Amino acid sequence: MRVLLLEPAPLASAVVEHLRQGQVHATLEAVGSLASLHAPDAAGFSLLLVDASAPDYPLAAVEQALAARSLDLRWVVLLPPGAEASAAEAMRLGAFDYVETDRLGRLALVVQRAAQDIAATHETVAVQQRLGRLARIDPLTGLANRGAFTERTAQAVTAARRNGEGLGVLFLDLDNFKDVNDTLGHHAGDMLLRAVAGRLRQTLRETDMVARLGGDEFTVLLERVREPADCGLVAAKLLAMLAKPFHLNGRDRHMSASIGIALSRAGHPKGDELMMQADTALYRAKDEGRNRYCFFAPEMDAAVRERVSLAEELRGALGRGELELFYQPQVSQPEGRIAGMEALLRWNHPRRGRLMPGSFMAAAEKSGLMPALDLWVLEAACRQLATWREAGVPLVKLAINLARASFSPAGGFVDKVGAVMARYGVTPEWLDFEVLDALVTEQAGGPGTELRRMHMLGLHVVVDHFGIGPLSLDQLGSFGFARLKIAPRLLAGGNRATHDWSLARAALALARELGIDVMATAVESAAQVEFLLAAGCRLMQGYHLSPPVDAAAATALLRAGRLPPALPGVA
Repeated sequence: MRVLLLEPAPLASAVVEHLRQGQVHATLEAVGSLASLHAPDAAGFSLLLVDASAPDYPLAAVEQALAARSLDLRWVVLLPPGAEASAAEAMRLGAFDYVETDRLGRLALVVQRAAQDIAATHETVAVQQRLGRLARIDPLTGLANRGAFTERTAQAVTAARRNGEGLGVLFLDLDNFKDVNDTLGHHAGDMLLRAVAGRLRQTLRETDMVARLGGDEFTVLLERVREPADCGLVAAKLLAMLAKPFHLNGRDRHMSASIGIALSRAGHPKGDELMMQADTALYRAKDEGRNRYCFFAPEMDAAVRERVSLAEELRGALGRGELELFYQPQVSQPEGRIAGMEALLRWNHPRRGRLMPGSFMAAAEKSGLMPALDLWVLEAACRQLATWREAGVPLVKLAINLARASFSPAGGFVDKVGAVMARYGVTPEWLDFEVLDALVTEQAGGPGTELRRMHMLGLHVVVDHFGIGPLSLDQLGSFGFARLKIAPRLLAGGNRATHDWSLARAALALARELGIDVMATAVESAAQVEFLLAAGCRLMQGYHLSPPVDAAAATALLRAGRLPPALPGVA
């Protein structure tokens, strides 16, 4: 420890002797005046002894000098006996303690306490600095977090404005990351996020900043960007790196990502605006098919604002009674008998009129409303079945489309399905639950998935858009599906009619071999009906047979049991 003694110091020898007797190992150094008190390394100074035994010693000058130099010192005042006023003044000005000259034996204890106080202060500062660093780091991946990235981006925008340079922000989101958590568990999801973080660091330059904002969202800051194409090259490299398989829980898992890119020239726009623009471009990349990157364009912002506004209106529509079900007959040909109906959602918007699902489903998906909409459709369908039953209307199966988002185990959708059906007294034979074959591929592998639970509960699952997706023959044969619906594209006609209709014929033959019922959808011409009958498919649905109709028209169809020449209440 270094002890500085501010001169004049007639007690210097006595001070040294008492420190030695107190077993305080200190180096005593004399300081000629406050002006000469300076230290490049302030932490090396431990204590300043101020010999203020002279009358009217200017203690305030000591406090001012130390404050001006920002020295990390504890100062102790040596005072003659009975100088209580000077002692009180010293303590008021920030002195650590005072020692009376006739009690120098106490000095060693004061010096030790001062040393402990300095050490504790330094440790507190170190802890605060460490906590400050941790507050800027994502604990799972070790990358920068949102706060650190936002701060750095703002600094980069300022520098770009000053230097006339460009910069880019990349917003990256893993495609279908939720499926990893749902099928392999959250531990595997965390492993994947750490592996992704490692690959991002390996691919980027040391001067680039990469951060994890939360969940599976990552951001990248590219400074000194000369051309927009430079950001595109970086995005392409990242997509290629992430396309390589990840080894999780003893098996390889293939992933992809979507990236949105926003650019700033000479510091415009600002950092927070850049991040919002990159996020907007990310959603466009997902809308265009995922596993790609997309640059922000001003018109995207208007589209996003429109989508957000529509989602908020739709959220309110759930409680305002603006939603309605229409019903499209499923017809057994050639006799035209009504064999079932598909429940289709319509939104009676107060300003835009009746909206078809294609105009608002994207907003519902982005805003997380799909499970709530699916539950609303189920409840409305079960209520309609109960109404028909009480009115003596002949019942047929109602088909309900279920979105992928409804199959999250955390959502408990299957339990809610059972509760709604029980409330209206609807048994499983009167409902078909239609899902896309891509969802079947994701859910069919594990015994605990929501799709498997539906099967175990006796609920009828129908595969929609069969014939163009990834569903394997093994999954098709082992799951016990109630029905397959041929993908509309295979019946669309046009230049590919011969090829696609051959695929449709093969799909029908495969279903017959497996003993699974088949329905053709989007039937829109007499030629399609003729082809399907020749191929052995009797169950059909489409505008050529009947468009969707409201509940009143559907009731009339059910009472008649077959299609009439003309249909009221169509939509």
